[in-house]
Amino acid sequence: MQLLSVIRARSIWIFDLLDVNPQGRHIESGLIDWMRKNYHFLKYPASIPDFNQSNEGLTFTQGAFAASSGLISVDLSIYRDGLVAETRSSTKDTDAFIEDVLQLAVKDFGLVYRPEMIRRKHYISELNVSSQYPLNRLNSRLQALAGRISSMLGNESSTLFEPASISFWTDPSLPFRQSHFIFERKADTSFSEHRYYSRAPLHTVDHLALLEEFEDILIG
Repeated sequence: MQLLSVIRARSIWIFDLLDVNPQGRHIESGLIDWMRKNYHFLKYPASIPDFNQSNEGLTFTQGAFAASSGLISVDLSIYRDGLVAETRSSTKDTDAFIEDVLQLAVKDFGLVYRPEMIRRKHYISELNVSSQYPLNRLNSRLQALAGRISSMLGNESSTLFEPASISFWTDPSLPFRQSHFIFERKADTSFSEHRYYSRAPLHTVDHLALLEEFEDILIG
């Protein structure tokens, strides 16, 4: 399994934003300029929304962060119940960016942050990958069924269709549902290019490791 590109490496940290500012320090007037100065965001909000009235996010995009892997692009949304950040590097770098924002805010604004304040963390990793092994290798009867679809359409080619997607879901009734795991042919791309899209509720590195395991199953 070859990584072609990271589409999205999203980290979601769930916590009560009020806990970071327990004494109600006035930071609103300087927060936007502070974010621009420290992370060089090209797009940012014009004003701070009233978080007590709605959960409208405060969104900053096209910023920069010096991660261990180098200078990367970052996006950040601030909500009253946590932070959502994205990079196209890895969820490890995205986590490092959120940690940097919180630690620097503590220093510059006199706020409070402790790791145990974070209730939950969720991740979404989206990748473009390449594999030489099609999904019909999972079971020969799948390709036979695909051939049956072709014949029912009056097409003599048994390879007109082939299995192109597999997904794993969590039960919708569970209290904390996770994003689906998806592995599928890249849309609007010739099968001969062997390009696939995958999404998983995992750290980027774990996502890649899981795809390697999946390819081993395809290899047989």
